[in-house]
Amino acid sequence: MKKGNLVRLTAGIFLVTLSSFAFDLKHLSAIEQSAQELERSANYLQTSLKARKPNVETVIANFETMSSNLSNLDIIAHRFEASNPNLDESTRATWAVIRQKIQALSLSHDTKDRLAGQKLQNYRFLIRAYAGHVAQQARVVQTSAASIQRSSPF
Repeated sequence: MKKGNLVRLTAGIFLVTLSSFAFDLKHLSAIEQSAQELERSANYLQTSLKARKPNVETVIANFETMSSNLSNLDIIAHRFEASNPNLDESTRATWAVIRQKIQALSLSHDTKDRLAGQKLQNYRFLIRAYAGHVAQQARVVQTSAASIQRSSPF
């Protein structure tokens, strides 16, 4: 093989690797942004439940927004996993934290969704506490995603 062809081949492999890594960083940025939106919607829900007699339509709308944000976060996380089957050990450990938080939120969200649709006054404090928990876990996801981005060589 000629030296020029070898250089072109090496450069091509480098560019393909670089572009796929940039795509992965795009997913991490999307995870971070989606977690911020989830935190914001959870805070809105929590605030709407502080009222003595919360507006049911507002609470339901805020809960639906939070549901949508959680679903979006889960979809982006699946895409990140699919595009990164070979993470290094440190990144894999951090990713495991992110994935566990998202899965735990998804599992508990279904139960709270049913409660929000029932008698709001009876479950207001429980849903408000849950919204606070979601906001806290969304911050952990944001921090973990930022940690993976900072540890990347690019």
